[in-house]
Amino acid sequence: MGVVFHPTPLEAEAIGELVSRYGVTFLLATPTFLQLYLRACEPDDFGSLQFVVAGAEKLPERLAVAFEERFGIRPFEGYGCTECAPAVAVNTKDFRSTGIRQVGAKRGKIGHPLPGVSVRIVDPASLQPSGSTNRASCS
Repeated sequence: MGVVFHPTPLEAEAIGELVSRYGVTFLLATPTFLQLYLRACEPDDFGSLQFVVAGAEKLPERLAVAFEERFGIRPFEGYGCTECAPAVAVNTKDFRSTGIRQVGAKRGKIGHPLPGVSVRIVDPASLQPSGSTNRASCS
């Protein structure tokens, strides 16, 4: 897999040009950066993108919709605790096969735990489990 880096994600025109020139398929950014790209990049700049994941802050619905309308791809929202990792859960594309449909993304939700990550919901005062435990498995 190839990777394209740029010293600052704030240079939106440069990011758009790099995505276009190298046919980038996966873009990882913050909602703040996506807002910059929305203003400064052309739809053709992001024509090669297959996945856009936004993390580090809440992805506003209005931004996700505007990004999808302009570039034809809806950003998935990732969630990570700063103290733990950049992402512990992420929304994905739905999985579809004959007779099977697994929902990968629900608007306003943080998504599924990444493979190898265990997530436990606890009462903040007692730290005791407050319901079910969701474990993601590596396969």
